[in-house]
Amino acid sequence: MSMSKKFEFKEVSPEYVSDYENLERKYRVYSTSARRLVELANIQETDVVIDLGCGTGISSQEIYQRIGSKGKLIGIDISPRMLDVAKRKFRGKDNVRFIVGDGYHLSDLVDEKVDVVLSNFTFYYFLSDLNSLFGQVYDVLKSNGRYVFNITSYFTPLNFEGKEYNKFGYILWNEADKVLKEHGYKGRGEYVFDLSLLDNCDRVKEILEKSGFSFVECKLSELPITPEQTLDFTYEGFFKYGSGTSFSSTLRDIPFEERIEIIKEIIKRTKQRFKKEGIQETPKVFDILAVKS
Repeated sequence: MSMSKKFEFKEVSPEYVSDYENLERKYRVYSTSARRLVELANIQETDVVIDLGCGTGISSQEIYQRIGSKGKLIGIDISPRMLDVAKRKFRGKDNVRFIVGDGYHLSDLVDEKVDVVLSNFTFYYFLSDLNSLFGQVYDVLKSNGRYVFNITSYFTPLNFEGKEYNKFGYILWNEADKVLKEHGYKGRGEYVFDLSLLDNCDRVKEILEKSGFSFVECKLSELPITPEQTLDFTYEGFFKYGSGTSFSSTLRDIPFEERIEIIKEIIKRTKQRFKKEGIQETPKVFDILAVKS
């Protein structure tokens, strides 16, 4: 993957795949979140389960712990390199298969109805057309099938039951604004996506219900990292590869090499603020369960 190009998961480099696996070994973010989703979906050992956006198979391993040899697992991801790693992890498992593709074409990729669609840390990549995504998931599920996913946008403050979480995101935004102005830009700009799709589960519930789902539950969960570790995690897994800049429309449009230097300065200054202000809050995410009516 050329470092000057826009980040595309289907074109990720071997270095990215290696970093992805290393981040999981270091922080256990993906497996911890996947375990919660498996519990929320109440996956049974005879279930047929799609792991949508399965990557290197981290979530798939958590699913397989539940279904064993009695159920069936179908992993789908847009990156052939990520799937190569996942396939190695499941070599010899006849009830597991992996398919190259994305959620917008889910019903074309899978030729059977399934009990569960689980999607861990992928919501961000479908924000441009949630109606299409939810419609595709609905089509592949059996009647009363479960759709479980999480909303994970690391630096977006979350509103839940009258309280606000992830307030440390404002510090990142503030430091980004100041650093960008120091570099001659007008400031941070806008959030690239509609924040109402990220900071409160009400909008997502609305779209799910229009797609035919019965909205069952939204839970506020914790990531197993500190705000400072979140900065490192996001840099290693996203920023340095050209992704993850949704909090700043200005930053997104800056040429890659310059953007990286600015991001490093933003992270440095944000960490200083975290330390100075004693920020200790554990980052929060939404875990959502919906059922096909």
